[in-house]
Amino acid sequence: MEKVTTTSSTAPTKRSRLAAWWKGVVSEAPQIVGSWDFYVGVPIGIAIALPTALSDAVAASMGSAFIAACGIAAAIATLVITAMTVLIAIIGPNYRLLLDNVAGGVPGVLWPYKVVAVGAVLASLSALCLGIVWPLVVSFPWWATWVLAAIPLALLAWSLLGCVQVVLQVARHFSYNQRADKLAAEVADRRKRA
Repeated sequence: MEKVTTTSSTAPTKRSRLAAWWKGVVSEAPQIVGSWDFYVGVPIGIAIALPTALSDAVAASMGSAFIAACGIAAAIATLVITAMTVLIAIIGPNYRLLLDNVAGGVPGVLWPYKVVAVGAVLASLSALCLGIVWPLVVSFPWWATWVLAAIPLALLAWSLLGCVQVVLQVARHFSYNQRADKLAAEVADRRKRA
């Protein structure tokens, strides 16, 4: 059993919260890597980065392209956070009861949204940094330029596809919420008749 250090009887320390977060990330890593948005998006981003290392003409325009990618990734993060907010708002009491009785519960439902939002934020930050230092990066060996360019582009492609996935999940959870309300109404109706 893991010992949790606390500063008071109820509040875990920052270190214990970080350890718990990291443990959650490691335990969920197979689901993240096994998700279609990851195994399709990351290779696409890596492939898109290759011309930046092989073509001087492409490399010359990439500084501003990375700044644009920064804005796109920030917009994706905003969209995903909005979708997560909508999801939280549509979870009714009947569906919440169902979710509370399955592994992960409501936090498990929110996990994919958090992963995509963090990926989009990392894409935004790495694209911003690379856009600023791009004039220095183009003088690196081709493979180093490719690796550095691949980081924000892989994160961006993964985030774009992840955004599609979580928006589809909102629709699915809305449908499940409606079904839970319908089932609860049917059960209440049967109890009245009995």
